[in-house]
Amino acid sequence: MKKTQRTLMAAAAVVTFAPGFSQGEILFREEFDSYVQGSIDGQLGMGLGTTGAWEVTGNGGTFTVGPGLSGQEGLVISSNVNSNVYVAHTVPGWGTGQLWFSYLYNEATYGGHFYVSGGENYAGAFGHPWTTTWGINNEGEGVGYAPKQTYRVVALLDWDAGTTTMWVDPDPSTAPVTDPADASFDAVAYKDEAQATTGRLRIGSWCSGVIDDIIIGTEYADVALAAPEVLPVAPFAVYPTEGEIGILLDETLIWTFNGATTFDVFLWKDGESVPESPNFTTGLASYSFSDLEPRTLYNWRIDSTNEQGTTTGSVFTFVTGDGVSAILPPTGASNVPSDLALSWTSSGAVSYDVYLWEEGEEKPATPTATVMEESYPLESLEPSTNYVWEVVSNYSSGSPTTSVQFTFTSDSGVPGELLLHEEFEDYAPGDLIGQFASGVGLDPSQVWAYQAVEGTFVVGEGLSGNQGVIVTGYDADNNDSVDAQVGHTVEGWGTGVFYMSYLYNQISARGHAYLSGGGSFNGAFGHGWQSFFAIDNVTNPGNVPYAAEQTFRLVAKIDFDAGTTTMWVDPEYEFDDPAAFKTDAQLANPILIIRSAGTDFIVDDVRIGTNFASVIAELDTSVGPDLSMVRNDGNLEFTWTSEDGMIYDLVSSSDLTTAPSTWPVYEDNSEIPADGDGFNELVIPLPSDAEMFFAVKAYMPPPTALFSSDFESDNGGLVAFDYSGGSGTAWAWGGPDSDNGYGSVVDSGNDGSSNVWALNLGTFSGAGDRGFYNTDTDAGLQLAVDLTGVAEATLSFSQALDLDGSDTVAINFLDVNDSNNVVASIPITDPDPNSSPWEPRMVAVPSEALGKNILIEWRMISGGISSEFIGLYLDDISVTTP
Repeated sequence: MKKTQRTLMAAAAVVTFAPGFSQGEILFREEFDSYVQGSIDGQLGMGLGTTGAWEVTGNGGTFTVGPGLSGQEGLVISSNVNSNVYVAHTVPGWGTGQLWFSYLYNEATYGGHFYVSGGENYAGAFGHPWTTTWGINNEGEGVGYAPKQTYRVVALLDWDAGTTTMWVDPDPSTAPVTDPADASFDAVAYKDEAQATTGRLRIGSWCSGVIDDIIIGTEYADVALAAPEVLPVAPFAVYPTEGEIGILLDETLIWTFNGATTFDVFLWKDGESVPESPNFTTGLASYSFSDLEPRTLYNWRIDSTNEQGTTTGSVFTFVTGDGVSAILPPTGASNVPSDLALSWTSSGAVSYDVYLWEEGEEKPATPTATVMEESYPLESLEPSTNYVWEVVSNYSSGSPTTSVQFTFTSDSGVPGELLLHEEFEDYAPGDLIGQFASGVGLDPSQVWAYQAVEGTFVVGEGLSGNQGVIVTGYDADNNDSVDAQVGHTVEGWGTGVFYMSYLYNQISARGHAYLSGGGSFNGAFGHGWQSFFAIDNVTNPGNVPYAAEQTFRLVAKIDFDAGTTTMWVDPEYEFDDPAAFKTDAQLANPILIIRSAGTDFIVDDVRIGTNFASVIAELDTSVGPDLSMVRNDGNLEFTWTSEDGMIYDLVSSSDLTTAPSTWPVYEDNSEIPADGDGFNELVIPLPSDAEMFFAVKAYMPPPTALFSSDFESDNGGLVAFDYSGGSGTAWAWGGPDSDNGYGSVVDSGNDGSSNVWALNLGTFSGAGDRGFYNTDTDAGLQLAVDLTGVAEATLSFSQALDLDGSDTVAINFLDVNDSNNVVASIPITDPDPNSSPWEPRMVAVPSEALGKNILIEWRMISGGISSEFIGLYLDDISVTTP
């Protein structure tokens, strides 16, 4: 069929019926044409016979009102898991006699079952592909649906016979034979099972595609409309949304699938003409671009083609950003730990200048750090302080971009304290009920007891160690609300803020499963919550799914002052999006309760602490130094266990109000190496203080320096090479004195030091030489480092730059044993041609250079365009290994 460009028209089905073949009554029809575009979840039903609101459930997937199959809108499904959407209906006589049922279906991608039922569950459902337990049982491999082709799926529901029969694209003008014993019976599937009598429409899907025009009627003619031969409906923009700003420079355009077979993608900058031909043609509803220009308004359009022709899509717009989008922490985050690494996504920059400063202060004149990766580890943050940060992306093109400014607030810096910890390790295997509490923070004088109905709480195989508690959610009489409880001794419980967590592994789900430190369901948190049990999750009150036999860490912040409870599932940081929130705190009654209403699960590693980190951190189970101290005459004699490769500090304090990790070293007793026999001994004079506390701090030694020089006393042994044959500027060691006259000045080394390596040191304040390098420059500066046997190394240095955009500057790694061939290279760009501040750099030595005897070479090749630049300056170079 020839594809033509046509104007899109709404479809109208015209059917000619055979003699005696009459139309009955349409009882239900949903064409999805009266909904708000977007998710159908929560929208009130608008079709004939539809009542109540649509509800999306299951393990994932989306049901979106988007381009339809019959000329206007339909329900676009995106799923590869068990996804369901429901709405009630009011079909008269549903569940008795016979009814006809049909829908339009266009499959984008196959992932498993797809079916429709008017009886709430999958009994008698019909769709693709069916098995004995899901939908209609087709004895073969199922009915194959060619992707991106629209079908009319029709079923006869016969409650009197208890059967369901299905056809795909049957002749709308001739009623089919419905008796399976008839030789002319040509249904694609037949099952001795009818749909349930509950009047609730269900669409279940493990596939992605479009469904439209769902009809229930009393006669075949009501529902057996031919699949419409219409042009595809123009797709909607999914990402970027219309007019969205701050888009990355390498991005994926996404649009709604509309049943088309192919999509033509057009992208152009605002002010330019629409491309004469598409940038790309694809069968997917997405396409990835790269190398977009920063801060630019783009237009894009998707033309859709099917067997009927091509529909020209609407024009959407977006604006690119500066190439950076914050990932961690999200801007505005609070309680950010000091050991977090700032991270961001970018668009192919070769390096990044990171600026970090306290809110209210001036932005630093020079970067806090220059890094090659999309992350920067935080260090030395002030507690409870607001910070601002931004990233400058340096591109090989020489045109840097500056991100928007992001903000966060650091945490208090006060170590958290674990107040309750129960891992169930010290109990006898078998019934937990009746055993005395043994966990930290539990009342050892109390035994675990039933609160209400008896259930099964068995000490058995655990989740974090040897033992946990296996809960069976029914008692012997099949009652499904069982509880185990014991008192705890958490000081201050019921006031202020506490954090609580536990490990949870679900065996089978039927109802609530939760924990509380307050002895009741108030503010409890767990699984299957609703307004009276555990946390009320407003967006999905009945179910946050937990994959069976998978372990999750459930965490809650219990704010007694605000009367709220916040819950996370497997969080990493407190600023992660919570799974649920409730204006209800746990009771002040200090009783730990484990409850199940029919759900079987394993619980382990229950914690209550003073901050978020204390209840999620991997606990250090390693054994630290075992310290003993003996007073002998006027001395103190210390003995501790030691480990080869570790070093030790003797630290002390006059009180115990601070953590030993913060105590100062006692009288220079630091960096004490292990003796090698497993024990260290140290003797010190008896302190004059009336009371003194001591501890031994163990840690790995600092990195080993393979090379380090500040170039103050000598040139560090670096060797300069002039590859220009004498016509260019060569490297020199000494005191810099350069000024390009346009704002770039280098008149000292890093941190005000005297000597550096540079291309033309300059004598501006004396003889007037501004320090320019000439246009024929091709110069290398080499540092010899033997990395034989080294698996990890870091190159650190400080640099000052003033480069022409046509220059090529790189750090090359040369293999001495392979004729000095370059095995890896890292480019250097100048982010700001109007200034030349000293900047610290730290880069990981590329893996290609590790294990080799190498030369590290800074090489500069002039582009030959301008001579009014003062070049590259280096100081404070080091190469270290862990």
